[in-house]
Amino acid sequence: MKSSTRALQEIEEMEKTFKSNPEFFSEEQQRRTVEEMKTSFSTFADCVLELLSSAANAKKNEVHQEVFTPAGLAKKLGVTKGVLSNWRQLGKGPKFFKEGKCVFYTEEAVKEWIASYPELQSTAQYYASKK
Repeated sequence: MKSSTRALQEIEEMEKTFKSNPEFFSEEQQRRTVEEMKTSFSTFADCVLELLSSAANAKKNEVHQEVFTPAGLAKKLGVTKGVLSNWRQLGKGPKFFKEGKCVFYTEEAVKEWIASYPELQSTAQYYASKK
C-alpha cells in the first residue's frame, strides 16, 4: 500500500503533467480528473482510519477497557515509540495485539506489566534486586 504522502505526490505530479501538456486534456477534464483522484484518495484514507478505529474499539468494547496505540502509550509512560518497539522485539514490554500491521495495547495488559515489577524505595534496592 502506498503511503499517503506518496499518493499525494503522485496527484501533484499528475497536475504538473496536465499543465505542461494542455493539448491532451481540456482544462475541465484535468480539473475533474485531479478532483476525482483527490476524492478517491481521501475516501480511501478515511476508510482505512475508520477500519483501524473500529477494530480497536471492537477490542476495547470486548474487554471494556482503554486501548492504546504505541504513540499514546509511549506518551503515557514517558518513553519513545522506539523504546516500545524494542521492548516488543525483546519480549520485555506489555502484551500487545495487532490488527493488520497496527500495534495496540490494552489497559489491562499495561497494568499487569507495571504490576509485575516490584515496588522499590531506593536505588540501592533496585541494584540489590538485580543481583
